[in-house]
Amino acid sequence: MKQLKFASRLSGKRKRETFNFSRRHLALVVALLTSGVASSFAQSYDDARPLRPNGGLALNQIMGFNAMVWSYDRFLKNEPWARVSPQSWKHNIWTPPVLDHNLLTSNQLLHPYHGALYFNSARSNNFGFWGAAAMTVLGSVMWEYLAETYEASPNDLVTTPLGGIALGEASYRMASVLRQADAPQWLRAAGATMLDPAGGITQLLHPSRASKGPRMPDHLVARVRGGSSVGAQVNWFADVGVEYGSLLSEAVERPFDVFTFNILLRGGPGHPVDRLESVGAIRSFDGLYDSNGFGLFQNLDYVRSDVVEFGGQSFGVGWVGTRMVGQQVEGRGKVQLGALVLGSTPARIRGVERRQNDYGPGLVAKIEGSLHTAGLQLVWAELDAFLLQGIAGTNGRHVILSSRVGIEIPVTRGLGVGVLTESSTRYSFDDLPRDESELSSRVYAYVSIVI
Repeated sequence: MKQLKFASRLSGKRKRETFNFSRRHLALVVALLTSGVASSFAQSYDDARPLRPNGGLALNQIMGFNAMVWSYDRFLKNEPWARVSPQSWKHNIWTPPVLDHNLLTSNQLLHPYHGALYFNSARSNNFGFWGAAAMTVLGSVMWEYLAETYEASPNDLVTTPLGGIALGEASYRMASVLRQADAPQWLRAAGATMLDPAGGITQLLHPSRASKGPRMPDHLVARVRGGSSVGAQVNWFADVGVEYGSLLSEAVERPFDVFTFNILLRGGPGHPVDRLESVGAIRSFDGLYDSNGFGLFQNLDYVRSDVVEFGGQSFGVGWVGTRMVGQQVEGRGKVQLGALVLGSTPARIRGVERRQNDYGPGLVAKIEGSLHTAGLQLVWAELDAFLLQGIAGTNGRHVILSSRVGIEIPVTRGLGVGVLTESSTRYSFDDLPRDESELSSRVYAYVSIVI
């Protein structure tokens, strides 16, 4: 059987990689996408959705986002790769995909955000989760093959849809909460549009046809921490976390009925995003006791520090539990173990000017523990561990550890002050003469508000 081989685009030269993708696999992917689109028209996803999915409006919106981004790159930035033509389309369609080595900021942040625009273009036009997922894949394929002169990138064809689904469904639901909030309409609309631009456009252009969103969850907590770093370099930081639903109080009837979302922004050089995490429950399983719950999760992770940068898409099986410690303090725990579908981190290259990333699958583990009272976390600790086996790049093996430990003192209900310590470690094993380990730590003082 003939094989479609992925190549690697690096410094204008093409380097063949070691992994193959058969035509049989390609046919299976197409069949799955087709079934996903079809199923989206047959299911009733949102409780308040009055209309059937509008494929025409969703597709027009997806094409509009692609055209807008392409026009910016072509006419304002005058990027050579944006000078597409029928010849470049033909070349891309008939040429095997080529791995790119763009900045991780682009591949692991901007691509998931672009995918979220695709996903929510469909969700806001009454598509269900799986139908919107299929439309996200379609939008990514359109961009990779038609909007660039470069050959399609296999890593982008994975990161954009999977990251777009995880980020898109979370932002769609958070925006739906804001639209139902008790606040002036203009304020609700502005806040929801910031979280979900695609849904905001649909609400503006087609208010009678736009999705009303899912029902409000029984458990909903928003936590905002703000302050500054402590040490030689003082920078502001803001940490926003959302708990939407709980495996302990409700079953997951639809994907992301339960999810957590966290983003950490920090001042200083470079872009402000130091951490982005979206963990959504695809399915739940009954625990042995009411204080335990189990689920299948989809994860989007991005971590950046002075020595570590990592992004990845993964799936895992997890446990959550709770237990009272005294009369007013509640202990909570979470554990998740899973498979990293595709992760990426900068490769170790010495004395070479070009940039290169290591891409590959691996393993993921997430552990959390905390003590709560009056809505605040008295003590909390988190550890995310990633094992990445590079199959493209330098084929190195990397272990990335990201941990956070915090202590909070309640001031009044929903308001507290605290200290947060954040550490990132990377261990790299490759063909270089010496294995390498790097460690970065930061300390923050903050004020915490729980809504």
